[in-house]
Amino acid sequence: MNFIWLVLITLTLIGGYGYRRLKKKNEINQKNIEYINYSINGNRLIGNVDKNSLEHNILNSNNNTLAKFMKELYFSGAIKNQFEELAMIDKNVLEYGIIRMKVLEEKHDLSKFFAPTVVLMIAYVTTYSAFINAFLKELPTLAVTVDVVIISMLVIFLIRVSESNRRYRETAVYFICLFEKALKL
Repeated sequence: MNFIWLVLITLTLIGGYGYRRLKKKNEINQKNIEYINYSINGNRLIGNVDKNSLEHNILNSNNNTLAKFMKELYFSGAIKNQFEELAMIDKNVLEYGIIRMKVLEEKHDLSKFFAPTVVLMIAYVTTYSAFINAFLKELPTLAVTVDVVIISMLVIFLIRVSESNRRYRETAVYFICLFEKALKL
């Protein structure tokens, strides 16, 4: 009976995450449409984004907003090989953009926290497993099932966090190279 409840709770959590992810994806698509509509109204375009919007985000937005904006630009393919258009941006803004992208690259570097996080999670799972096994001596299959569910949830969590950070870091490295190339033109 407990196993059925555990499965139902797990499926509910996974389903709720999928709904939030789909909702977020629709919000991002709406934002892209707003950017494209704004850009068509007479501002200089860089890909699908106007120069003023890009400069504004580099200069004025916080790190999280800038990271999301640049990730949207990168993965939408809106700003590929736009060196000449980027060269029209003020050199000081490009230099500041390089600095901000290096900060974002450093922030999303997994090598600094991934290994200690995995070690702490293994210690937690081992302790929790011993605790659960002490109470469920009569039901060894339930104890193993609980262990497998907890471990799989932690692995899924680690994969999602590492994938998200990898994408932000990839975006930051791309824009560092792009801005440096635009500075040389």
